[in-house]
Amino acid sequence: MVADSEQALTRGFARAIGRATRTLARSLRASLVGVAALTVLAPGQAAAAPRPSGEPEAVPSPELTTTPKSAPPRRFLLGLEGVAIQTPPLRPAVVRFDSRFLGNTTTLGGAGLLARYRAVPFLAVDVGVRSGSLRFRSEDGRETTSQDLVLGELGLALFVARGEYGQLALGAGWGGIYNRVQYEHGAGREGVQHYGSGLIRLGIEVEILLQRVAVFFSFRSYGVVTDRARVIANGAIFDNATETQKLAPVATFQTYLAGSLGLAYRF
Repeated sequence: MVADSEQALTRGFARAIGRATRTLARSLRASLVGVAALTVLAPGQAAAAPRPSGEPEAVPSPELTTTPKSAPPRRFLLGLEGVAIQTPPLRPAVVRFDSRFLGNTTTLGGAGLLARYRAVPFLAVDVGVRSGSLRFRSEDGRETTSQDLVLGELGLALFVARGEYGQLALGAGWGGIYNRVQYEHGAGREGVQHYGSGLIRLGIEVEILLQRVAVFFSFRSYGVVTDRARVIANGAIFDNATETQKLAPVATFQTYLAGSLGLAYRF
């Protein structure tokens, strides 16, 4: 009786251990399947609701993003400027100037127009037209010699410094000058001379940028060449003048200096 009881107790204990082992294995297997199904979420991101079986997965629509458009480059510039041109004084032979009242240089004041096309950020092509005028008067104001010129030039500007609010450029070019000298020295002493000159120029320019508007300064040096014999002289003052007196009243080779201040529109 005692042996049978011990055997029964042993068998019952073994069956209980087997059931506990199988239950633990099933629980562990279920836990591993649950861990494999988890999705790693970013901090603060909520877990997605489980998708019913057989339902196709929704494809998220792409988010609409707007990229700010950069402003187009402003390649063109059109400006108006005030100009001062320093030149040697006239030396006419048909009339005489009192050297006591005439210095080594004279300054003509006028206006100019500038147009520029910027092909690449560091290089631009510019076209300019400038004018200047000056009056020589006698002490009593009865005799007047007037000097007027129109200067046209074509050149290149190399921007050696470029910034958001300012730019610095070196320029070079060539062109020509139309000159007109008018004499009003009393009855029978009136006349006009017309002649042309060629030029080459070097200069420096500074631009201050204010959105579409620019304030610009320039300083230029002109080398001027004049054929003194190629002159048209009209008027009573030249009726009895010699060929020497009809020559252009300037030297063959001259240097002009010009400064300008202007306002331009960029587009």
